[in-house]
Amino acid sequence: MNNPKGGRGGNSSIGRRTFLAGVGATVGAAATSGTASAYHDSYDPVNVVEAGAANDGSESITGVLEELVSGEDDISLYFPPGEYLMDEQLRHTGFESFAMFGDDATIRPAPADEFDGPARLFKLGTSYSPGDWGRVQNIDFDFTESNTGLRALQMQCNDLYVRNVHVRGQHDTGTWGPFQFDVIDPDEIAVVKNVTALDGGEYSENTPNDHYPSPVGGGGPTGIIISPAHKGRIWFKHCELGGFPDNGLYSSAEDGEIMVYGGSYRNSNVANIRIDGPLGYIKHAEVVVDETRPEDGNQRGIRLDVGDDFWVYDTDIRMESATGDAIRVTNSANNTTIQDVSIMVDDDDDAEDAISVSPSAGEVTIFDSEIEMRSGGTAIDLKASDDDVPALVESVTITGDASGGYGGSHAIRCERDESRFYDLTVDQPGDDYRRCITINGDDCIVAYGEYRSTHHPIINNAEDTAILGLTAEAYNGQEAIKMYEAEDVSIYDCVLYNGITNPSDNDDYFVNDNSYPDN
Repeated sequence: MNNPKGGRGGNSSIGRRTFLAGVGATVGAAATSGTASAYHDSYDPVNVVEAGAANDGSESITGVLEELVSGEDDISLYFPPGEYLMDEQLRHTGFESFAMFGDDATIRPAPADEFDGPARLFKLGTSYSPGDWGRVQNIDFDFTESNTGLRALQMQCNDLYVRNVHVRGQHDTGTWGPFQFDVIDPDEIAVVKNVTALDGGEYSENTPNDHYPSPVGGGGPTGIIISPAHKGRIWFKHCELGGFPDNGLYSSAEDGEIMVYGGSYRNSNVANIRIDGPLGYIKHAEVVVDETRPEDGNQRGIRLDVGDDFWVYDTDIRMESATGDAIRVTNSANNTTIQDVSIMVDDDDDAEDAISVSPSAGEVTIFDSEIEMRSGGTAIDLKASDDDVPALVESVTITGDASGGYGGSHAIRCERDESRFYDLTVDQPGDDYRRCITINGDDCIVAYGEYRSTHHPIINNAEDTAILGLTAEAYNGQEAIKMYEAEDVSIYDCVLYNGITNPSDNDDYFVNDNSYPDN
């Protein structure tokens, strides 16, 4: 199993402020930290209304905010109840500390054609001039009016904490998505908690797109983006995103660590959660695809990109309107563990996979998980490894009435040599040629468990396969095992309903102590 602590371990310091002192790299510490409860008055904040900002939405407050932060290395701002209009971004970089607190406070951007400058409300730090420490808490952003979707909050700091920040309304201008968070210092750990954008974003082609800049690639905004400038670690705790055109939560930071704990990610194109980095961790998350727009060409659940150590744990993925795989392990993912994961794939038009592993992906372990296939895709698709890296699949249950007539006849397809399958329960009663497992990789082991499907449950098309201690039965009365390749295959101590068929007429296989009942 991958080490959930990973990286620098649980003793890393994460900054000067005691409210983050209890947030460690371990699962428990990050999940239960209560150190952010310090009341904002302890920061001696400046009341922005008393400083001249209108809280009735009648005029822009950007000028007041600029005056307050100008030349200040250490400042805290308090927004009393009300609505605040902004028609230009606040840019504040290179600071020692910055905090911003709201109390039933809502910030509303001017429409994009009335907004001056880059499409951001708050730019706090940059990659080359980061803020040393930043905190934002209890602020709402109102994007419900048309043509108001801008980047609400961009923070590039050495140390940051963000909590209870919500975007209401769709991001509808085709520009940058609502959030960007980067930890610049590689020794720091940050927390982004209860940050939401439930209404998602519109594709650029469907927006006026009359405000600088349009997103790179032109597809549309990303919900939460972590850029290549990110070098530290960020915990995303209990965040929620609706459908965005260019990923939901997306990290392209090959040097920074991403930890996703809880939360809900729904209906984004490309992927709902997509991560790079030396350590990527997803636990207790909910990923749902139940709505598909005409422009949504590939709504993956989770995509694991460039990284050394990925762990998806105790996560629920429901692909009710599947246009992409539930989990895609790409070529540059070096070590992936999928544990205690529940996946459901259901689509009448496409045959999408539950778990798809690319040819150059490294070691993959899948165990203690449940997969329900209602569409004709593959539950586990292990592409042939370019580097001779095997896979381990253990204690996995695969059910569902997926048909074998479209997109793939097998619940499991293995092209990886030396892969192991232990204690699986596979029940595939769907119509046509639905099967349990097809072995195309040499030197594989399929041991113990139960395999039942409409057609032959086990297909062997590889050399040196070992099949032992399992029960296999075809609901249509076909033989339990069909061997296209029989060289050096061993089958023993199995219950094989209706026996073995060997259309290749190659008798170079070994059987021992099996039983062959009729069904």
